[in-house]
Amino acid sequence: MKLVLVNSVILEYENSINPYELRKTVISDFLQYAGEYVDKSDDVMEMAREFSQNGLKSKDATHLACAIHAKCDYLITTDDRFLRYADKRIHIINPIDFFYLKGADA
Repeated sequence: MKLVLVNSVILEYENSINPYELRKTVISDFLQYAGEYVDKSDDVMEMAREFSQNGLKSKDATHLACAIHAKCDYLITTDDRFLRYADKRIHIINPIDFFYLKGADA
């Protein structure tokens, strides 16, 4: 099983405004392991606008657009509202379910 972490402009933005310095540093260090980076582009922003119009909050819509743009299989979140959103191109899943699911594959 191979997992690839994808970093994005929205992840870096949200981490930059994190008020907890230790968390900010740990997340920044973790994101250095990303195998791919999704930057802001017209395609990503247009997709994010469409998701926003369909009920997602702006930042969540941008996370989803970046993940789909990167052709991710999974988007991991703890946001209950985001977890209820469905898109056939990606599995939106919480970390516990993801690790149980992927642990079973190992």
